[in-house]
Amino acid sequence: MKLNFILLVMFLSTLFTSRAQQSVDNMNKLSIDANIGATNAIKPYAPSYWSNSIGLFHTNLGVRYMFNNSFGIKLDFGFDRIKNDEFGDNGASNEFSSQYIRSSFQLIANMGRFMHFEDFAPRFGLFIHGGAGYSTNKNSNGPLFGNWDSTDKDNMVNFIVGLTPQFKLSSKMSINADIAFVNHIYQQRTWDLTQPVSRRGFDGLMANLTVGISYYIGSKQEHADWVPTEYGPTGDLTNEEYENRILMLEKKMMDDDSDGIPNYIDEEEDTPEGVEVDSKGRAIIDTDNDGIPNKLDKCPDLAGLWSMDGCPDTDGDGVSDYLDLCPEESGLVVNRGCPEIDEESQRIINESIRNIQFQKDSDKLTESSFEVLDQVRSLLMIHPEYSLLVEGHTCTDGTEEHNESLSEDRAKKVKMYLVAKGIDRERIKTKWYGFHRPIASNDTEEGKARNRRTEFKIIFK
Repeated sequence: MKLNFILLVMFLSTLFTSRAQQSVDNMNKLSIDANIGATNAIKPYAPSYWSNSIGLFHTNLGVRYMFNNSFGIKLDFGFDRIKNDEFGDNGASNEFSSQYIRSSFQLIANMGRFMHFEDFAPRFGLFIHGGAGYSTNKNSNGPLFGNWDSTDKDNMVNFIVGLTPQFKLSSKMSINADIAFVNHIYQQRTWDLTQPVSRRGFDGLMANLTVGISYYIGSKQEHADWVPTEYGPTGDLTNEEYENRILMLEKKMMDDDSDGIPNYIDEEEDTPEGVEVDSKGRAIIDTDNDGIPNKLDKCPDLAGLWSMDGCPDTDGDGVSDYLDLCPEESGLVVNRGCPEIDEESQRIINESIRNIQFQKDSDKLTESSFEVLDQVRSLLMIHPEYSLLVEGHTCTDGTEEHNESLSEDRAKKVKMYLVAKGIDRERIKTKWYGFHRPIASNDTEEGKARNRRTEFKIIFK
């Protein structure tokens, strides 16, 4: 069964492979195939019944039609005689004799064309074939057409797959050898017909090994089996046609501006001599001569590095100058090229958490808050690279919706104060969290007072 499956997969993969093929008008497509040889009904058998490993007799006759030199179809009929002692006494098997009759519709793939046999063995060919059909196994002494439920007869669906090497004798005839495997579903009885089969699915298995002959029908010079695949234009060309093709190619390959790009793909036909161009003949402009074309250079007027998108990195901190908020002072990537926040700046930010507070249920700042806010304003004036995130918070008095709105008002009130003191509003961002981020217990008035607050975070934007 595994071998059948592998051969079937090989067949289907070639069937759907796209290839150029010879015109079907130049080949015969019909043939009659006849084979004779050995059979081996492998399984199933009833206890005390079996057959010789290889038995004679098998024969099959079919009609094949090729759509082109690669693919075709075939309708064939087979006959097998299955006996316990085809070559004399096989041992201890009980005597039996049955006749197996098969009809199948199959698809054909000419592997000789896919493997280019015509280049090294033009008289040899190779087919793979596979398909399905209907089979009957009957007692040798029983009638051909008996009752469907008769114990002397079994009817089943067959699946066949096989491999057929060929040898060409003439334009009308070839000989072949074929090995085929036949599986069954709905096989109701053993090959000896003495017992029913309890297992369903793909159970019955038979192998055929035959030699045969193919006779080709038609008036064309060759049959599709032996017509090679031709790629490109077919037929003989005159000398004039060859010359015209050469002239056309020469014209296409001309390079009027000598930039190394043929005219037919050159999008700039008058490139100045010595100017470097891309694959379409377009001049590569590099104003700062850093080896990076302007269209890819984030700093086209400043020589830079590929790793920095064409920009310099003056302070060598790994952040290119066009992104670096502190381009002349080495810093951290996470700080957009600015150095780590100094201790004094961090102290002011930490104090804001403790000392910027609001009156109860209000966005009005307490008197003690203004001193800290002025320190924050001074910090932002000293460090223009800093931006500020203002976060508003509340205690738990009131509804969630009310506190959400109140925390928003508090964050925006702080922003308005700093903007009024000369800080660019674009440097200040706001967020608000209601009562969801307390820093003290809301069970005491002191804790609630601490939770009515804003917090600052230095950011680099």
